[in-house]
Amino acid sequence: MRMRHSMVEERSAYLQRIHAQLFHNGCPRQEKELISAEGRERLGSLDLPVAARKVVEVCLKMIEHINEELAPIEEELRAYSRAQAGCRALI
Repeated sequence: MRMRHSMVEERSAYLQRIHAQLFHNGCPRQEKELISAEGRERLGSLDLPVAARKVVEVCLKMIEHINEELAPIEEELRAYSRAQAGCRALI
């Protein structure tokens, strides 16, 4: 759980970096989720300076990597919780 929590916090930090780049470059607030297909399309269409574009691209790659690493951890946690009586009671 601690590992998952740390990874989710790290993913949130990368999302905040993207929002910061957009804010500092005068882009309107993105109401849609940035990592969705529609959000990525909108990010790609924004007129950002080269350095800001690079930060956004690196952050998106890091988010993808974290999501890939989180998937098996979350599946293992789900399996573990299904086997625990206390967890089943909460469900």
